[in-house]
Amino acid sequence: MGDVELEENSYDAVIVGTGLGATLVSGALAREGKRVLHLDRREHYGAEVASLHLDGLVHELKEGSAGECPSFEDVELLDAAGLPPGHRSRDFSLDLTPRGVFAVSPLIDALLHSGITSYVDFKIIRRAYISLNEALHVVPSSKADIFQSQILGLMEKRKLGNFLQFCLPPNFLSPDASTRDVQQRRREKDVLRLPDQLVSALRSYEGKSFECFLEDRKLSPKLRGIVMHAIAGIREPQSGPGAVGAVEGARRMMRYILSVHRYGPTPFIYPMYGVAEFPQALARFGAVNGATFILNKAVADRELGEDGSLRAIVLDGGTRIRTRSLISTRHDLPASILPPARTAAAAPRHRVARCICIVPRTVAPPPPGEEGSADEATSEVYVTLPPGAHGNVNAVSVLQLSSGMGVTPRGLFAVHFTTVPAPGVSARDALSGAVAFLLGDLAKSPPGEASASSGEPTTPSSGESPAASTPAAQQAGKPPILWGCYFTHNYTDQQPADGLLPHNVHVLSTAVVGHNDNGFGCCIEEAREIFQTLCGKHADFLADTKLKQFESNSWNWWEGEWDGNWWQEWNRPYWDMRY
Repeated sequence: MGDVELEENSYDAVIVGTGLGATLVSGALAREGKRVLHLDRREHYGAEVASLHLDGLVHELKEGSAGECPSFEDVELLDAAGLPPGHRSRDFSLDLTPRGVFAVSPLIDALLHSGITSYVDFKIIRRAYISLNEALHVVPSSKADIFQSQILGLMEKRKLGNFLQFCLPPNFLSPDASTRDVQQRRREKDVLRLPDQLVSALRSYEGKSFECFLEDRKLSPKLRGIVMHAIAGIREPQSGPGAVGAVEGARRMMRYILSVHRYGPTPFIYPMYGVAEFPQALARFGAVNGATFILNKAVADRELGEDGSLRAIVLDGGTRIRTRSLISTRHDLPASILPPARTAAAAPRHRVARCICIVPRTVAPPPPGEEGSADEATSEVYVTLPPGAHGNVNAVSVLQLSSGMGVTPRGLFAVHFTTVPAPGVSARDALSGAVAFLLGDLAKSPPGEASASSGEPTTPSSGESPAASTPAAQQAGKPPILWGCYFTHNYTDQQPADGLLPHNVHVLSTAVVGHNDNGFGCCIEEAREIFQTLCGKHADFLADTKLKQFESNSWNWWEGEWDGNWWQEWNRPYWDMRY
Protein backbone atom coordinates (compact mmCIF):
# COMPACT_ATOMS: atom_id res chain seq x y z
CA MET A 1 0.00 0.00 0.00
CA GLY A 2 1.27 3.48 -0.80
CA ASP A 3 1.96 6.32 1.58
CA VAL A 4 -0.87 8.02 3.47
CA GLU A 5 -1.53 11.68 4.13
CA LEU A 6 -2.23 12.60 7.75
CA GLU A 7 -3.40 15.94 9.05
CA GLU A 8 -0.85 15.65 11.88
CA ASN A 9 2.56 14.03 12.19
CA SER A 10 2.66 14.04 15.98
CA TYR A 11 0.44 12.00 18.30
CA ASP A 12 0.16 11.33 22.01
CA ALA A 13 -0.13 7.60 21.33
CA VAL A 14 0.30 5.28 18.36
CA ILE A 15 -1.46 1.93 18.74
CA VAL A 16 -0.62 -1.05 16.54
CA GLY A 17 -3.16 -3.84 16.07
CA THR A 18 -6.95 -3.62 16.38
CA GLY A 19 -7.51 -6.38 18.92
CA LEU A 20 -9.83 -5.97 21.88
CA GLY A 21 -7.23 -4.64 24.32
CA ALA A 22 -5.78 -2.20 21.78
CA THR A 23 -9.16 -0.73 20.84
CA LEU A 24 -10.09 -0.41 24.52
CA VAL A 25 -6.98 1.72 25.07
CA SER A 26 -7.50 3.85 21.94
CA GLY A 27 -11.15 4.50 22.77
CA ALA A 28 -10.33 5.50 26.35
CA LEU A 29 -7.44 7.77 25.30
CA ALA A 30 -9.52 9.43 22.58
CA ARG A 31 -12.37 10.08 25.02
CA GLU A 32 -9.81 11.67 27.37
CA GLY A 33 -8.83 14.09 24.59
CA LYS A 34 -5.53 12.50 23.54
CA ARG A 35 -4.37 12.47 19.92
CA VAL A 36 -4.43 8.83 18.88
CA LEU A 37 -3.26 7.10 15.69
CA HIS A 38 -4.35 3.48 15.38
CA LEU A 39 -2.70 1.21 12.79
CA ASP A 40 -3.15 -2.37 11.68
CA ARG A 41 -1.22 -4.29 9.05
CA ARG A 42 -4.32 -6.36 8.30
CA GLU A 43 -7.27 -5.42 6.11
CA HIS A 44 -9.81 -6.09 8.85
CA TYR A 45 -10.47 -5.22 12.48
CA GLY A 46 -10.10 -7.66 15.35
CA ALA A 47 -6.53 -9.03 15.14
CA GLU A 48 -6.57 -12.06 17.50
CA VAL A 49 -10.38 -11.83 17.92
CA ALA A 50 -11.24 -11.28 14.24
CA SER A 51 -14.42 -12.59 12.60
CA LEU A 52 -13.68 -13.73 9.05
CA HIS A 53 -15.40 -15.26 6.04
CA LEU A 54 -14.27 -18.71 4.93
CA ASP A 55 -11.62 -17.61 2.45
CA GLY A 56 -10.37 -14.94 4.84
CA LEU A 57 -10.14 -17.48 7.66
CA VAL A 58 -8.08 -19.90 5.55
CA HIS A 59 -5.82 -17.05 4.43
CA GLU A 60 -5.34 -15.79 8.01
CA LEU A 61 -4.47 -19.28 9.28
CA LYS A 62 -1.94 -19.91 6.52
CA GLU A 63 -0.37 -16.46 6.80
CA GLY A 64 -0.21 -16.68 10.60
CA SER A 65 1.54 -20.06 10.41
CA ALA A 66 4.68 -18.54 8.91
CA GLY A 67 7.58 -16.83 10.65
CA GLU A 68 9.72 -17.45 13.70
CA CYS A 69 6.85 -16.89 16.16
CA PRO A 70 3.71 -18.12 14.35
CA SER A 71 0.30 -17.29 15.75
CA PHE A 72 -1.16 -20.55 14.40
CA GLU A 73 0.13 -24.10 14.15
CA ASP A 74 -1.24 -27.53 13.19
CA VAL A 75 -3.54 -25.98 10.58
CA GLU A 76 -5.55 -28.71 8.84
CA LEU A 77 -8.55 -28.32 6.53
CA LEU A 78 -11.01 -31.20 6.58
CA ASP A 79 -11.80 -32.95 3.32
CA ALA A 80 -15.57 -32.44 3.44
CA ALA A 81 -18.13 -31.88 0.69
CA GLY A 82 -18.18 -28.12 0.96
CA LEU A 83 -21.11 -25.74 1.14
CA PRO A 84 -24.57 -26.44 -0.27
CA PRO A 85 -25.46 -24.78 -3.60
CA GLY A 86 -25.97 -21.04 -3.44
CA HIS A 87 -23.77 -20.37 -0.39
CA ARG A 88 -20.56 -18.40 -0.68
CA SER A 89 -17.53 -17.73 1.47
CA ARG A 90 -18.64 -14.21 2.34
CA ASP A 91 -21.95 -15.50 3.74
CA PHE A 92 -20.08 -16.59 6.88
CA SER A 93 -18.49 -14.74 9.79
CA LEU A 94 -16.35 -17.18 11.78
CA ASP A 95 -14.52 -16.19 14.96
CA LEU A 96 -10.86 -16.89 15.58
CA THR A 97 -11.60 -16.59 19.31
CA PRO A 98 -15.20 -17.66 19.98
CA ARG A 99 -16.13 -16.69 23.51
CA GLY A 100 -19.50 -16.18 25.15
CA VAL A 101 -19.74 -13.08 27.35
CA PHE A 102 -21.08 -13.28 30.89
CA ALA A 103 -24.00 -10.92 31.42
CA VAL A 104 -22.32 -9.71 34.62
CA SER A 105 -18.71 -9.04 33.65
CA PRO A 106 -16.16 -6.20 33.52
CA LEU A 107 -16.49 -5.94 29.73
CA ILE A 108 -20.26 -5.44 29.78
CA ASP A 109 -19.94 -2.95 32.64
CA ALA A 110 -17.33 -0.97 30.69
CA LEU A 111 -19.48 -0.91 27.54
CA LEU A 112 -22.51 0.22 29.51
CA HIS A 113 -20.53 2.82 31.45
CA SER A 114 -19.21 4.38 28.24
CA GLY A 115 -22.35 4.14 26.09
CA ILE A 116 -20.56 1.90 23.54
CA THR A 117 -23.52 -0.50 23.61
CA SER A 118 -25.14 1.78 21.01
CA TYR A 119 -22.57 0.46 18.51
CA VAL A 120 -23.05 -3.29 19.08
CA ASP A 121 -26.05 -5.64 19.34
CA PHE A 122 -26.29 -8.79 21.43
CA LYS A 123 -28.30 -11.98 21.46
CA ILE A 124 -28.59 -14.56 24.20
CA ILE A 125 -27.14 -18.06 24.14
CA ARG A 126 -30.32 -20.09 24.45
CA ARG A 127 -29.11 -23.13 26.35
CA ALA A 128 -26.10 -24.43 28.28
CA TYR A 129 -25.38 -28.17 28.31
CA ILE A 130 -22.94 -30.53 29.94
CA SER A 131 -21.97 -34.01 28.72
CA LEU A 132 -22.65 -36.73 31.28
CA ASN A 133 -23.07 -40.46 30.67
CA GLU A 134 -22.53 -40.06 26.90
CA ALA A 135 -25.43 -37.63 26.54
CA LEU A 136 -26.08 -33.88 26.72
CA HIS A 137 -28.05 -32.48 29.64
CA VAL A 138 -29.09 -28.92 30.54
CA VAL A 139 -26.78 -27.43 33.16
CA PRO A 140 -28.79 -27.37 36.43
CA SER A 141 -27.96 -23.85 37.63
CA SER A 142 -31.40 -22.52 38.62
CA LYS A 143 -34.26 -23.89 40.72
CA ALA A 144 -36.27 -24.81 37.64
CA ASP A 145 -33.34 -26.53 35.91
CA ILE A 146 -32.44 -28.47 39.06
CA PHE A 147 -36.04 -29.60 39.54
CA GLN A 148 -36.37 -30.73 35.89
CA SER A 149 -32.94 -32.36 35.68
CA GLN A 150 -33.02 -35.98 34.55
CA ILE A 151 -29.45 -36.78 35.59
CA LEU A 152 -29.74 -35.94 39.29
CA GLY A 153 -31.41 -38.02 41.95
CA LEU A 154 -33.68 -36.51 44.58
CA MET A 155 -30.89 -36.20 47.18
CA GLU A 156 -28.48 -34.76 44.60
CA LYS A 157 -31.03 -32.14 43.58
CA ARG A 158 -31.50 -31.11 47.18
CA LYS A 159 -27.77 -31.00 47.92
CA LEU A 160 -26.97 -28.94 44.79
CA GLY A 161 -29.85 -26.56 45.46
CA ASN A 162 -28.74 -26.03 49.07
CA PHE A 163 -25.14 -25.45 48.00
CA LEU A 164 -26.06 -22.84 45.39
CA GLN A 165 -28.40 -21.17 47.90
CA PHE A 166 -25.52 -21.06 50.39
CA CYS A 167 -23.34 -19.34 47.77
CA LEU A 168 -25.85 -16.65 46.79
CA PRO A 169 -24.46 -13.16 47.39
CA PRO A 170 -26.33 -10.62 49.55
CA ASN A 171 -27.07 -8.52 46.45
CA PHE A 172 -28.59 -11.40 44.48
CA LEU A 173 -31.82 -10.50 42.71
CA SER A 174 -34.39 -12.85 41.29
CA PRO A 175 -35.60 -12.34 37.70
CA ASP A 176 -38.78 -10.65 39.00
CA ALA A 177 -36.95 -8.07 41.14
CA SER A 178 -38.17 -4.48 41.02
CA THR A 179 -36.53 -1.88 38.80
CA ARG A 180 -35.35 0.10 41.83
CA ASP A 181 -33.58 -2.98 43.26
CA VAL A 182 -31.88 -3.58 39.90
CA GLN A 183 -30.69 0.02 39.74
CA GLN A 184 -29.35 -0.14 43.28
CA ARG A 185 -27.37 -3.32 42.61
CA ARG A 186 -25.78 -1.94 39.46
CA ARG A 187 -24.58 1.13 41.34
CA GLU A 188 -22.55 -1.11 43.66
CA LYS A 189 -18.87 -1.17 42.82
CA ASP A 190 -18.22 -4.83 43.66
CA VAL A 191 -21.16 -6.76 42.30
CA LEU A 192 -19.19 -10.01 42.37
CA ARG A 193 -18.21 -9.81 46.04
CA LEU A 194 -18.53 -13.08 47.92
CA PRO A 195 -21.22 -13.39 50.62
CA ASP A 196 -20.08 -13.35 54.24
CA GLN A 197 -21.02 -16.97 54.88
CA LEU A 198 -18.97 -18.12 51.89
CA VAL A 199 -15.98 -15.97 52.90
CA SER A 200 -16.06 -17.56 56.35
CA ALA A 201 -16.20 -21.04 54.86
CA LEU A 202 -13.22 -20.32 52.56
CA ARG A 203 -10.87 -18.99 55.26
CA SER A 204 -9.49 -22.43 56.04
CA TYR A 205 -8.88 -23.20 52.35
CA GLU A 206 -6.03 -20.80 51.63
CA GLY A 207 -3.63 -22.59 49.31
CA LYS A 208 -6.14 -25.37 48.62
CA SER A 209 -7.98 -26.13 45.39
CA PHE A 210 -11.61 -25.41 44.61
CA GLU A 211 -12.18 -29.12 44.09
CA CYS A 212 -11.03 -29.75 47.67
CA PHE A 213 -13.57 -27.21 48.91
CA LEU A 214 -16.39 -28.87 46.97
CA GLU A 215 -15.40 -32.29 48.25
CA ASP A 216 -15.52 -31.07 51.85
CA ARG A 217 -19.00 -29.65 51.19
CA LYS A 218 -20.07 -33.28 50.62
CA LEU A 219 -20.81 -32.91 46.91
CA SER A 220 -20.71 -36.13 44.91
CA PRO A 221 -18.23 -36.54 42.03
CA LYS A 222 -21.06 -35.86 39.57
CA LEU A 223 -22.06 -32.63 41.33
CA ARG A 224 -18.42 -31.56 41.66
CA GLY A 225 -17.97 -31.99 37.91
CA ILE A 226 -21.09 -29.92 37.17
CA VAL A 227 -20.07 -27.11 39.52
CA MET A 228 -16.40 -27.03 38.50
CA HIS A 229 -16.64 -27.32 34.73
CA ALA A 230 -20.15 -26.14 33.78
CA ILE A 231 -20.88 -23.48 36.41
CA ALA A 232 -17.45 -22.23 37.55
CA GLY A 233 -16.13 -22.70 34.00
CA ILE A 234 -12.78 -24.15 35.12
CA ARG A 235 -10.77 -25.19 32.06
CA GLU A 236 -7.28 -25.44 33.57
CA PRO A 237 -5.82 -28.80 34.61
CA GLN A 238 -6.73 -29.46 38.25
CA SER A 239 -3.63 -31.44 39.14
CA GLY A 240 -0.40 -29.84 40.30
CA PRO A 241 0.37 -26.17 40.93
CA GLY A 242 -1.96 -24.96 38.15
CA ALA A 243 -5.13 -26.00 40.01
CA VAL A 244 -7.65 -23.21 40.56
CA GLY A 245 -7.76 -22.07 44.19
CA ALA A 246 -10.86 -22.20 46.34
CA VAL A 247 -11.42 -18.43 46.40
CA GLU A 248 -10.88 -18.02 42.64
CA GLY A 249 -13.21 -20.94 41.92
CA ALA A 250 -15.88 -19.40 44.15
CA ARG A 251 -15.61 -16.08 42.30
CA ARG A 252 -16.03 -17.79 38.95
CA MET A 253 -19.05 -19.66 40.24
CA MET A 254 -20.49 -16.38 41.57
CA ARG A 255 -20.13 -14.78 38.14
CA TYR A 256 -22.16 -17.60 36.58
CA ILE A 257 -24.89 -17.47 39.24
CA LEU A 258 -25.30 -13.69 38.97
CA SER A 259 -25.39 -13.81 35.16
CA VAL A 260 -28.08 -16.49 34.87
CA HIS A 261 -31.48 -15.03 33.98
CA ARG A 262 -30.19 -11.47 33.71
CA TYR A 263 -31.05 -11.52 30.00
CA GLY A 264 -31.99 -15.14 29.32
CA PRO A 265 -31.95 -18.74 30.60
CA THR A 266 -28.14 -18.93 30.40
CA PRO A 267 -25.48 -16.52 31.71
CA PHE A 268 -24.04 -15.93 28.23
CA ILE A 269 -24.72 -13.28 25.62
CA TYR A 270 -22.98 -12.97 22.26
CA PRO A 271 -22.41 -10.06 19.87
CA MET A 272 -24.23 -10.20 16.57
CA TYR A 273 -21.91 -11.06 13.64
CA GLY A 274 -19.11 -12.31 15.91
CA VAL A 275 -16.67 -11.27 18.62
CA ALA A 276 -14.92 -8.83 16.24
CA GLU A 277 -17.91 -6.52 16.77
CA PHE A 278 -16.35 -5.57 20.11
CA PRO A 279 -13.19 -4.01 18.65
CA GLN A 280 -15.19 -2.56 15.76
CA ALA A 281 -17.60 -0.87 18.19
CA LEU A 282 -14.66 0.45 20.22
CA ALA A 283 -13.04 1.71 17.01
CA ARG A 284 -16.23 3.62 16.14
CA PHE A 285 -16.25 5.02 19.66
CA GLY A 286 -12.61 6.12 19.28
CA ALA A 287 -13.20 7.62 15.84
CA VAL A 288 -16.17 9.64 17.11
CA ASN A 289 -13.88 11.05 19.79
CA GLY A 290 -11.12 12.02 17.35
CA ALA A 291 -8.90 8.94 16.93
CA THR A 292 -7.48 8.17 13.47
CA PHE A 293 -7.63 4.58 12.17
CA ILE A 294 -5.65 3.19 9.21
CA LEU A 295 -5.86 -0.45 8.10
CA ASN A 296 -3.40 -2.28 5.86
CA LYS A 297 -0.54 -0.16 7.16
CA ALA A 298 2.49 -1.52 9.06
CA VAL A 299 5.33 0.07 11.01
CA ALA A 300 8.62 -0.27 9.12
CA ASP A 301 11.15 1.37 11.47
CA ARG A 302 11.57 3.42 14.63
CA GLU A 303 13.68 6.26 15.96
CA LEU A 304 15.03 6.36 19.49
CA GLY A 305 15.97 9.43 21.52
CA GLU A 306 19.18 9.98 23.43
CA ASP A 307 17.60 8.57 26.59
CA GLY A 308 16.61 5.36 24.78
CA SER A 309 12.92 6.21 24.58
CA LEU A 310 10.91 5.86 21.40
CA ARG A 311 10.76 9.20 19.62
CA ALA A 312 9.11 8.38 16.29
CA ILE A 313 8.01 5.56 13.99
CA VAL A 314 8.26 5.24 10.23
CA LEU A 315 5.39 3.66 8.31
CA ASP A 316 5.98 1.25 5.43
CA GLY A 317 5.27 4.09 2.97
CA GLY A 318 7.98 6.31 4.46
CA THR A 319 5.77 8.60 6.57
CA ARG A 320 7.46 9.64 9.82
CA ILE A 321 5.20 9.92 12.86
CA ARG A 322 6.32 11.40 16.16
CA THR A 323 4.72 9.86 19.23
CA ARG A 324 4.97 9.96 23.00
CA SER A 325 3.89 6.33 23.44
CA LEU A 326 3.54 3.15 21.41
CA ILE A 327 1.05 0.45 22.40
CA SER A 328 0.88 -2.98 20.79
CA THR A 329 0.51 -6.70 21.40
CA ARG A 330 3.58 -8.90 21.01
CA HIS A 331 2.32 -10.38 17.74
CA ASP A 332 1.82 -6.90 16.27
CA LEU A 333 4.96 -5.35 17.77
CA PRO A 334 7.25 -4.30 14.89
CA ALA A 335 10.39 -6.41 14.50
CA SER A 336 12.45 -3.21 14.45
CA ILE A 337 11.46 -2.60 18.08
CA LEU A 338 11.63 -6.16 19.42
CA PRO A 339 13.11 -8.80 17.08
CA PRO A 340 11.13 -12.07 16.86
CA ALA A 341 14.03 -14.11 18.27
CA ARG A 342 14.10 -11.98 21.42
CA THR A 343 10.32 -12.06 21.56
CA ALA A 344 10.30 -15.86 21.55
CA ALA A 345 12.96 -16.03 24.25
CA ALA A 346 11.32 -13.42 26.49
CA ALA A 347 7.66 -14.32 26.02
CA PRO A 348 6.54 -17.86 26.90
CA ARG A 349 3.69 -18.90 24.64
CA HIS A 350 0.59 -20.88 25.50
CA ARG A 351 -1.50 -22.99 23.15
CA VAL A 352 -5.22 -23.42 22.57
CA ALA A 353 -6.58 -26.08 20.23
CA ARG A 354 -9.58 -25.15 18.11
CA CYS A 355 -11.84 -26.76 15.54
CA ILE A 356 -14.47 -24.95 13.45
CA CYS A 357 -17.15 -26.96 11.65
CA ILE A 358 -20.12 -26.00 9.46
CA VAL A 359 -23.07 -28.39 9.89
CA PRO A 360 -26.68 -28.45 8.59
CA ARG A 361 -28.37 -29.27 11.93
CA THR A 362 -28.02 -28.43 15.58
CA VAL A 363 -25.79 -30.58 17.79
CA ALA A 364 -28.02 -30.42 20.89
CA PRO A 365 -31.47 -31.87 21.56
CA PRO A 366 -34.24 -29.51 22.73
CA PRO A 367 -34.79 -29.43 26.50
CA PRO A 368 -37.79 -31.39 27.84
CA GLY A 369 -41.03 -29.49 27.28
CA GLU A 370 -39.43 -26.97 24.90
CA GLU A 371 -41.75 -25.91 22.10
CA GLY A 372 -40.67 -25.62 18.47
CA SER A 373 -38.20 -27.60 16.40
CA ALA A 374 -34.80 -28.63 17.72
CA ASP A 375 -33.00 -26.24 15.38
CA GLU A 376 -35.04 -23.30 16.69
CA ALA A 377 -34.94 -24.21 20.39
CA THR A 378 -31.20 -24.94 20.40
CA SER A 379 -29.89 -22.67 17.64
CA GLU A 380 -27.31 -21.05 19.97
CA VAL A 381 -25.94 -23.36 22.65
CA TYR A 382 -22.89 -23.67 24.89
CA VAL A 383 -21.72 -27.21 25.67
CA THR A 384 -19.15 -28.29 28.26
CA LEU A 385 -17.37 -31.63 27.86
CA PRO A 386 -15.63 -32.50 31.18
CA PRO A 387 -12.02 -33.78 31.17
CA GLY A 388 -11.70 -37.38 30.06
CA ALA A 389 -15.29 -37.61 28.83
CA HIS A 390 -14.37 -38.23 25.17
CA GLY A 391 -10.64 -38.76 25.10
CA ASN A 392 -9.95 -35.11 25.96
CA VAL A 393 -7.32 -34.45 28.64
CA ASN A 394 -8.81 -31.07 29.62
CA ALA A 395 -12.34 -29.70 29.45
CA VAL A 396 -13.68 -28.85 25.99
CA SER A 397 -15.95 -25.87 25.32
CA VAL A 398 -18.34 -26.12 22.38
CA LEU A 399 -20.15 -23.04 21.10
CA GLN A 400 -22.78 -23.40 18.38
CA LEU A 401 -24.02 -20.30 16.54
CA SER A 402 -26.65 -19.97 13.83
CA SER A 403 -27.95 -17.57 11.20
CA GLY A 404 -29.81 -15.75 13.98
CA MET A 405 -26.40 -14.39 15.04
CA GLY A 406 -25.59 -13.33 11.49
CA VAL A 407 -22.60 -15.69 11.29
CA THR A 408 -23.98 -18.33 8.86
CA PRO A 409 -26.57 -18.53 6.09
CA ARG A 410 -30.03 -19.73 7.03
CA GLY A 411 -30.15 -23.47 7.69
CA LEU A 412 -26.46 -23.84 8.62
CA PHE A 413 -24.69 -23.77 11.97
CA ALA A 414 -21.12 -22.93 13.00
CA VAL A 415 -19.75 -25.17 15.76
CA HIS A 416 -16.58 -24.07 17.59
CA PHE A 417 -14.55 -26.54 19.71
CA THR A 418 -11.90 -25.22 22.12
CA THR A 419 -9.56 -26.93 24.62
CA VAL A 420 -6.07 -26.72 26.07
CA PRO A 421 -3.96 -29.45 24.42
CA ALA A 422 -1.30 -31.42 26.22
CA PRO A 423 2.30 -30.47 25.34
CA GLY A 424 3.23 -31.71 21.87
CA VAL A 425 -0.35 -32.74 21.00
CA SER A 426 -1.90 -31.37 17.80
CA ALA A 427 -5.31 -29.75 17.60
CA ARG A 428 -6.78 -32.76 15.77
CA ASP A 429 -5.54 -35.24 18.39
CA ALA A 430 -6.81 -33.04 21.22
CA LEU A 431 -10.30 -32.51 19.78
CA SER A 432 -11.08 -35.47 17.50
CA GLY A 433 -12.90 -37.36 20.27
CA ALA A 434 -15.10 -34.37 21.12
CA VAL A 435 -15.87 -33.74 17.44
CA ALA A 436 -16.79 -37.39 16.90
CA PHE A 437 -19.10 -37.33 19.94
CA LEU A 438 -21.21 -34.39 18.69
CA LEU A 439 -20.84 -34.56 14.90
CA GLY A 440 -21.14 -37.22 12.25
CA ASP A 441 -18.73 -38.21 9.52
CA LEU A 442 -17.42 -35.89 6.85
CA ALA A 443 -19.85 -35.31 4.00
CA LYS A 444 -17.80 -36.55 1.02
CA SER A 445 -17.50 -34.40 -2.06
CA PRO A 446 -18.85 -35.93 -5.27
CA PRO A 447 -16.23 -36.39 -8.03
CA GLY A 448 -15.20 -33.33 -9.99
CA GLU A 449 -16.49 -30.76 -7.50
CA ALA A 450 -14.70 -27.86 -5.89
CA SER A 451 -12.55 -28.34 -2.83
CA ALA A 452 -14.10 -27.49 0.53
CA SER A 453 -11.32 -25.05 1.32
CA SER A 454 -12.12 -22.91 -1.68
CA GLY A 455 -15.32 -21.62 -0.13
CA GLU A 456 -17.12 -21.85 -3.51
CA PRO A 457 -20.59 -23.36 -3.91
CA THR A 458 -20.75 -27.06 -4.72
CA THR A 459 -23.42 -28.91 -6.68
CA PRO A 460 -23.97 -32.62 -5.89
CA SER A 461 -24.21 -34.69 -9.05
CA SER A 462 -27.21 -36.69 -7.86
CA GLY A 463 -29.27 -33.65 -6.91
CA GLU A 464 -28.97 -34.48 -3.21
CA SER A 465 -27.61 -32.03 -0.65
CA PRO A 466 -24.23 -32.80 0.91
CA ALA A 467 -26.01 -33.57 4.19
CA ALA A 468 -27.73 -36.54 2.51
CA SER A 469 -24.45 -38.23 1.59
CA THR A 470 -23.87 -39.63 5.09
CA PRO A 471 -26.81 -41.91 5.99
CA ALA A 472 -24.91 -43.47 8.89
CA ALA A 473 -24.47 -40.07 10.52
CA GLN A 474 -28.13 -39.25 9.92
CA GLN A 475 -29.24 -42.51 11.52
CA ALA A 476 -27.15 -41.70 14.58
CA GLY A 477 -28.79 -38.27 14.79
CA LYS A 478 -25.51 -36.44 14.40
CA PRO A 479 -25.16 -33.66 11.82
CA PRO A 480 -22.54 -34.29 9.11
CA ILE A 481 -19.61 -31.92 8.65
CA LEU A 482 -19.88 -29.82 5.50
CA TRP A 483 -16.72 -27.77 6.11
CA GLY A 484 -14.19 -27.79 8.91
CA CYS A 485 -10.65 -27.02 10.03
CA TYR A 486 -8.35 -27.68 12.98
CA PHE A 487 -5.70 -25.26 14.24
CA THR A 488 -3.69 -24.36 17.32
CA HIS A 489 -3.82 -20.72 18.44
CA ASN A 490 -0.75 -19.40 20.26
CA TYR A 491 -0.87 -16.52 22.74
CA THR A 492 1.13 -14.82 25.49
CA ASP A 493 0.00 -13.55 28.89
CA GLN A 494 3.23 -12.09 30.32
CA GLN A 495 4.97 -8.77 29.91
CA PRO A 496 8.50 -8.55 28.43
CA ALA A 497 11.34 -8.31 30.93
CA ASP A 498 12.61 -4.88 31.90
CA GLY A 499 15.21 -3.50 29.54
CA LEU A 500 13.94 -5.20 26.40
CA LEU A 501 11.78 -2.26 25.31
CA PRO A 502 11.91 1.55 25.57
CA HIS A 503 10.06 2.79 28.64
CA ASN A 504 7.32 4.45 26.55
CA VAL A 505 6.47 1.22 24.65
CA HIS A 506 3.60 -0.67 26.28
CA VAL A 507 2.79 -4.28 25.42
CA LEU A 508 -0.66 -5.87 25.69
CA SER A 509 -1.00 -9.60 26.21
CA THR A 510 -3.24 -11.77 24.05
CA ALA A 511 -4.71 -13.66 27.01
CA VAL A 512 -8.18 -13.23 25.50
CA VAL A 513 -7.23 -16.09 23.17
CA GLY A 514 -6.85 -18.46 26.12
CA HIS A 515 -9.41 -20.98 27.27
CA ASN A 516 -9.95 -19.20 30.59
CA ASP A 517 -13.38 -17.55 30.63
CA ASN A 518 -11.85 -14.50 32.33
CA GLY A 519 -10.08 -13.45 29.13
CA PHE A 520 -12.24 -10.37 28.60
CA GLY A 521 -11.63 -9.30 32.19
CA CYS A 522 -7.87 -9.50 31.63
CA CYS A 523 -8.20 -7.20 28.60
CA ILE A 524 -10.11 -4.64 30.65
CA GLU A 525 -7.54 -4.62 33.45
CA GLU A 526 -4.56 -4.33 31.10
CA ALA A 527 -6.17 -1.53 29.10
CA ARG A 528 -7.11 0.37 32.27
CA GLU A 529 -3.56 0.05 33.63
CA ILE A 530 -2.00 1.46 30.45
CA PHE A 531 -4.62 4.21 30.27
CA GLN A 532 -3.94 5.32 33.85
CA THR A 533 -0.18 5.18 33.25
CA LEU A 534 -0.60 7.69 30.42
CA CYS A 535 -3.40 9.81 31.86
CA GLY A 536 -3.02 9.53 35.63
CA LYS A 537 -4.44 7.21 38.25
CA HIS A 538 -7.52 9.36 38.80
CA ALA A 539 -8.54 9.50 35.13
CA ASP A 540 -11.90 7.85 34.41
CA PHE A 541 -11.44 4.87 32.10
CA LEU A 542 -13.93 4.95 29.17
CA ALA A 543 -15.90 7.71 30.85
CA ASP A 544 -19.26 8.77 29.47
CA THR A 545 -18.96 12.53 29.96
CA LYS A 546 -22.60 13.21 29.10
CA LEU A 547 -23.75 10.64 31.64
CA LYS A 548 -21.45 12.10 34.30
CA GLN A 549 -22.82 15.59 33.63
CA PHE A 550 -26.39 14.30 33.80
CA GLU A 551 -25.75 12.50 37.11
CA SER A 552 -24.25 15.69 38.54
CA ASN A 553 -27.16 17.86 37.39
CA SER A 554 -29.81 15.35 38.45
CA TRP A 555 -28.68 14.42 41.94
CA ASN A 556 -27.39 17.85 43.09
CA TRP A 557 -30.71 19.62 42.63
CA TRP A 558 -30.68 20.81 46.25
CA GLU A 559 -27.60 22.91 45.42
CA GLY A 560 -29.44 24.79 42.71
CA GLU A 561 -27.79 22.92 39.80
CA TRP A 562 -30.92 21.36 38.33
CA ASP A 563 -30.95 21.98 34.59
CA GLY A 564 -34.74 22.09 34.24
CA ASN A 565 -34.87 19.25 31.64
CA TRP A 566 -34.59 16.36 34.07
CA TRP A 567 -37.54 14.42 32.66
CA GLN A 568 -36.20 14.48 29.10
CA GLU A 569 -32.74 13.59 30.35
CA TRP A 570 -34.07 10.79 32.54
CA ASN A 571 -35.67 9.12 29.57
CA ARG A 572 -32.65 9.25 27.31
CA PRO A 573 -32.18 5.95 25.47
CA TYR A 574 -28.67 5.36 26.67
CA TRP A 575 -29.74 5.98 30.26
CA ASP A 576 -32.20 3.10 29.89
CA MET A 577 -29.36 1.05 28.43
CA ARG A 578 -27.11 1.92 31.37
CA TYR A 579 -29.59 1.00 34.05
